[in-house]
Amino acid sequence: MAHFDGHVPMDQSSSGPIQAQQQHSMEATKERIYKIHGNVINILEELEDRQQKKSKKELLPKSGTDYYDHSEKCDDTANEIAQGQLITFEAVLKGCDPQIKDSLRKELEKQTRQWLAVRQKKNIPKDIVDTYAEMALEIITRGKTKHATEFTEFKSKEHQMAPDDVKLLMTGQHKASEVDKEYAKDPHRKAKSPNIRAVGQEETHFLSLSGYGDKCLVLLSDGTILSFKGSNWKMKSKVTAAHFTRIQRLPSCLNHKVLAINERGETFIADSNFQNWVHCCVGDTQVLKIVVGTELVLAVDIQNNVWKLETRNGLMWTQFSHFPIFKGMIDIVIGKTKRWAVDSGGQILVSDQSDKWQVDDTQPERVKFAKVYANLWNDQVFAIDVNANVYSKLSQKEWSQDKKVPRLQTLALTDTAVIGIDKGNDMWYKKTSTSKVDNNTWGRLGSVSDILSSCRLGKTDNEELMQ
Repeated sequence: MAHFDGHVPMDQSSSGPIQAQQQHSMEATKERIYKIHGNVINILEELEDRQQKKSKKELLPKSGTDYYDHSEKCDDTANEIAQGQLITFEAVLKGCDPQIKDSLRKELEKQTRQWLAVRQKKNIPKDIVDTYAEMALEIITRGKTKHATEFTEFKSKEHQMAPDDVKLLMTGQHKASEVDKEYAKDPHRKAKSPNIRAVGQEETHFLSLSGYGDKCLVLLSDGTILSFKGSNWKMKSKVTAAHFTRIQRLPSCLNHKVLAINERGETFIADSNFQNWVHCCVGDTQVLKIVVGTELVLAVDIQNNVWKLETRNGLMWTQFSHFPIFKGMIDIVIGKTKRWAVDSGGQILVSDQSDKWQVDDTQPERVKFAKVYANLWNDQVFAIDVNANVYSKLSQKEWSQDKKVPRLQTLALTDTAVIGIDKGNDMWYKKTSTSKVDNNTWGRLGSVSDILSSCRLGKTDNEELMQ
């Protein structure tokens, strides 16, 4: 006898798609939480940087979270943003499926404690950063923190956040909400936590990335120099006593030697095998920037004087007056046919090899740039803005943002590729375009630590990615 209780049995054939959809939704929720936790870490690292600079101490390693530029915010506003992020973090976890929350609690707690452990290892005195980090731990482990309520009451009665600051806070949450769209495009995508710093990771972070000709060089904090050519990585050398902060390969007119700068702004030259480093004085001054072209190498000192590296009785620096720069230029590069720079206001400047610099009228409005990179072998130019977004420009075309790559700290250009490093010390690769249309895509090469480990094991080929 048939019995009807108002429940329609689900067809067995549909259970698979429904389970897949539930798993898909769960992964998207987990990634949203990862991003919001990352937003908390990001603002804590901004506050941490401020405290370290005030104490004139070295900056601590950064996590690989989404990056937001808070540098122009006053300390009070940065503190408000931190507290606002904690409120958001608490609200999201409260509204989260208990099963997902339970599955993430131990991981988020471990990441936050490991992040704090870096401060403890460096003997950083306890300050507001520790207070906020401990509040985040309370939210993770207990589901709430007392201070969030106090902050909410204070803001509602006494002092409203400025519209720009609310917008900045909501931008972080918007990025988290965009996760659903990303997961809709890829049904097999899995949630991935950002690379939160931990004790031990800081031992092998990168110091500099540079390219010339067919090679890219990476200098690591332990003094290791990695070389990337074609599809292979090689561990070239290890220099620890010199305290280098940058390595740069030199053009053929200088016999492809290698230049290095140490933490005191002194320059050193070695052969292409990174052996026999020789001190090469730039007068009695300190070098801030190195500018490399196909036929010359220039140094800019702290007084904005320009020096040229020449082969007179060996390599030596001589003052050079044919490359005019002005105070306020924070980055200068040489391209195939033009020179490029960024000024202190974040504008891109361009010079057609004459003595005149002018604002590049093709750059996007309301974007503040931090760095510019020019290809010596074609007319392609790249730039990174203050929020670590990547832009590129082909020939006379307008600048366009490359939205298919994570936010990057820095770039290097070779004759065939552009290579970047993100905040989590992951390296990315993209072939440079040889036509007027750039259809090439970015691919992940791997983390700096993984690449270093692979070099030690002799497994260094990335040929599949390069094809």
